Amino acid sequence: MEREFNILQLFDEESYPNCTLRTTSVVSMGVHESGVSNLGDILVKSHLAFEKFVTEFKPDGVFEAQQFYLYEEGMNENKLTQYKRRYGDNFQEVLGAKGVFKKSFVIHPESFLSFIDQRIESSLLKVTKLEECVKSVSVNSVSTEMGDYTCETILLASSYYTKFFYQRECLPVGKPVSGSYYIWENYSDDRFESSTVLSRGHFNIIYRKETQQLLFGGTSKEGVIYEHHHNELEQEYLKLGSYFKDHGFPPIDQAQVFTGIRHKGKKRTPFAGVVEPGIYAMTSLYKNGFSFPFYGAKIILQELGLGDIGQ
Repeated sequence: MEREFNILQLFDEESYPNCTLRTTSVVSMGVHESGVSNLGDILVKSHLAFEKFVTEFKPDGVFEAQQFYLYEEGMNENKLTQYKRRYGDNFQEVLGAKGVFKKSFVIHPESFLSFIDQRIESSLLKVTKLEECVKSVSVNSVSTEMGDYTCETILLASSYYTKFFYQRECLPVGKPVSGSYYIWENYSDDRFESSTVLSRGHFNIIYRKETQQLLFGGTSKEGVIYEHHHNELEQEYLKLGSYFKDHGFPPIDQAQVFTGIRHKGKKRTPFAGVVEPGIYAMTSLYKNGFSFPFYGAKIILQELGLGDIGQ
């Protein structure tokens, strides 16, 4: 007989804004290797778990894309070696610029999260969502501004905000990193046959063909302040665009500007697992918020005795 689960999901968009809806949301495939570092191993497993989910369920809001990694003439020998080791040397041209293509996925967060919610509603999971501000968490207990809840198992999936209501040495350390990005709506570009990402360093011009959106992001500033970094964002957008001949990308005064807060763990390593008996956490996702959760969920389910990480 299938076991039924009663799940209470607490959230507060005003006090703890949803970082999933404030991101350029690109999953870059094929740029990490197993056996090189612990982080690399985790990211490879995360990407494989995400791709398996996409292949099996074909979720709304997830689009396969080609990601173009810009090759900059005049790189020193060390940077050139790093570039070729990571991306290879199968050079191609895009709008007069030289670089290498890799597979990626671009995500429309609202559509994707709606799909996830629909899957949950059609499953055996009984999920109740309440918008309440969490004040404190302890073993078997969650206190909010509206009252107290007793629960068998607690999962903290609250990114950097966790420290405001749960402070324990067992919780992995991390730093808040704010990032700003542009979005242009109703953008169409026939030069690209599919969704495309143009990358230089950690800045990306992202064309979501299916949703007719162009994005550019993003800045990285340590801190939990929702401040738009206009000057840096504008300069980097113009600089990246300058590598592409007659690119025709729109001016920034036509864009909307958004800022989100990411959580950067030690050595950029995401965490999923038990922090004390009955309390689990998935945190420090940083730039892996749309890939690591599919692998991290397996880790937590295995620790709960509800799954096998190898499947």
